[in-house]
Amino acid sequence: AEAAGAEKSVVPGSATGDFAPEGSDEVRLGVRTMLAWARAAGGWRWFLPELLFFVCERFTYVGADFWLSAWTEAAPEAAGESSTVASGFGALFGFSGVVDSEADQRARLAVYSGFIFGNASFAFLRTWWFVSGGAVAARSIFRRLLGAVARSPMSFFDTTPVGRIAARLSYDTEIIDGLLVQKGLTVIASSFWLFSGLTVVLAIVPVVAVAVVVCAAVFAAVHMLYLRSGVQMQRLYARAQAPLVSLIEESVAGGATIRAFGETHRFSSRLALLNDDAST
Repeated sequence: AEAAGAEKSVVPGSATGDFAPEGSDEVRLGVRTMLAWARAAGGWRWFLPELLFFVCERFTYVGADFWLSAWTEAAPEAAGESSTVASGFGALFGFSGVVDSEADQRARLAVYSGFIFGNASFAFLRTWWFVSGGAVAARSIFRRLLGAVARSPMSFFDTTPVGRIAARLSYDTEIIDGLLVQKGLTVIASSFWLFSGLTVVLAIVPVVAVAVVVCAAVFAAVHMLYLRSGVQMQRLYARAQAPLVSLIEESVAGGATIRAFGETHRFSSRLALLNDDAST
């Protein structure tokens, strides 16, 4: 029983069973993690301009659709069929009645072009500002991570595989630097698209709110299930990388000894096995 317990404590790819376990399997991506990243990106000084850019981008997008509707209903062929919302939106810009001249058409085209240009500008600004904040957050988090590792006592390096440390400084850092920014921007943009679309739909057809509530409940349940599994899949992938990096580091450091004792084939076979584990 003692031998079995000792065998279970061995980290795959390590020479002994003295390495500390990586941590709890109950880690989940929560609000505290997202808030910590937002604080590293600049806090409120970063979040408020980003929120403003997103709101303006959505306003110009929806405004362009409303303007096309008001413009279409102002055509002579549609006289008497205009809706209150469309006509009221056109009146905000000083347009009312039927389009009866080329100058009126050009004026309405200028307003529509302004909506399109504003939408493109705010889309660029919110993307640029988010990426800039992501770069600041990545730099800040990496400096804190590197400082914590550099100031760790020797007992930390004696009980932690070098592959696990390298994975934190390479694979995890790559996720924060690139993938997190890309996916985070997509999630926020999609959320604003969803809210703006629902606002327009509910304003026109309020009864759709019943279906929205049901779909939201189903989505929340599926999302919670994904959080429980997705984080663990990422953790398992990171764990599979650590033994591979450890073996490469040990092989490079002890290459002369390995060749002297004729153990090249054993290390090559072990490297191929760990590489397969990390790739599947």
